[in-house]
Amino acid sequence: MPSLLQLESWLKQEIAKGKGYLHTNHVVIVEEESEKRKKGGAPDEEGKLPTRIVWDCGENWIYREWHTERERWMQAAQSNPALATEAQLQALRLFTSDGIRAILNELGNLRAKNSTAPKAVIPSGM
Repeated sequence: MPSLLQLESWLKQEIAKGKGYLHTNHVVIVEEESEKRKKGGAPDEEGKLPTRIVWDCGENWIYREWHTERERWMQAAQSNPALATEAQLQALRLFTSDGIRAILNELGNLRAKNSTAPKAVIPSGM
């Protein structure tokens, strides 16, 4: 994800190539959007607050496993998505930041042993 300065540089290059009339997708400042989501987001045109959780996990096999696990939680919560999600939040909160880093490190070690799997990289700032 580019910073605003990198985006500005890229925009200037593309405009210089004569592409200034072409369209792009919406541009947002990730950190600001993240803060908005933490506060609960803004109501839509109908006044409804956001309730969907959506992200790109980056790997199809993770996508499949996530939905398999999510279905297990949904069954335990008798198909109540709010209850299943709240229970998942409670489970995630059991891990400290150090615990999360330990899991990420172990994933990196496991993937390093399997040279065909992408290696886990802990993002800076964690």
